[in-house]
Amino acid sequence: EWQRSQADAAVALRNCDRTEQEIGGCEGRQQPLTVLLSDLLPQEVGCLLRTCEAAGVSEVVLCGNTPGPPDPKVLKTSLQAEDFLRMRRAASAERELQRLATAGMQVWTLDSGINREDSPADQPAAGLFTDFGVRPPVALSLGW
Repeated sequence: EWQRSQADAAVALRNCDRTEQEIGGCEGRQQPLTVLLSDLLPQEVGCLLRTCEAAGVSEVVLCGNTPGPPDPKVLKTSLQAEDFLRMRRAASAERELQRLATAGMQVWTLDSGINREDSPADQPAAGLFTDFGVRPPVALSLGW
């Protein structure tokens, strides 16, 4: 009896496959957002694939040596989100960002804040709520 009550209580915590109607209802709700992933661990990539799938991201670009499917660590963490995402590979995050900017996308990058040789150290930080003017379509780079 105790095991049955524990199992019943855990039903809400189980991962459930979506029905065909739920999957069909998500079509056309994609956001005008491209996410670039670069220099991340496989588990981070898998987690971000799940997040991108849930958020309706239109495209995920895996840059450089960033792991992706069929890497077993990515697949274990992504929980099959890759089946519902449009993904592709690019040789260089920098070149891909330049290509997307030239194509008219607004480009945003998030990184660790470590100064790199190719980025100016004296660049002022943007104010979170005052300086951001997001306009779609947007390309968001994580990890580069």
